[in-house]
Amino acid sequence: TGHLFQDRYKSVPIESVQQLLSTFRYVLQNPQKAGICPAEEYAWSSYQEYGMRGSLSDTKVFEEMIGTFEDLQRFMSVREAHCSEFEPLRNNDGTAHDIMTCVLGIESGTVLQSYGKKERNHALRILKQSGLSIRQIERLTGIGRSIIQRA
Repeated sequence: TGHLFQDRYKSVPIESVQQLLSTFRYVLQNPQKAGICPAEEYAWSSYQEYGMRGSLSDTKVFEEMIGTFEDLQRFMSVREAHCSEFEPLRNNDGTAHDIMTCVLGIESGTVLQSYGKKERNHALRILKQSGLSIRQIERLTGIGRSIIQRA
């Protein structure tokens, strides 16, 4: 029992470079987010392999995308609060709010109520494309379900 064997395995296909880089950062940052140790100090990570020739891992692909080891360190230090295409299968309302803030640049969803119809519908489409459910958008914005569905 436990996280690895408890439930059915879930996966999301990686379909863009942005998703690949986001997933790459997510995997390397896991030890730090779990409170084990800083990401670069985790013994079972490939973090230190980047920039080293003759290492155990083939890091060419990511080195070509990211650059030098110093570039990797800057890349890893950037906080990416749900601004990427890669998102969890289900977003809680806090995550949904973060996504809204990131993709629309607004702190409150009720701001959309003051938008013109065309601008409001465009913003609602962006939220739906970002993986938010209609109910989450409804809770965040105070806009009715039927308007969100038609947007």
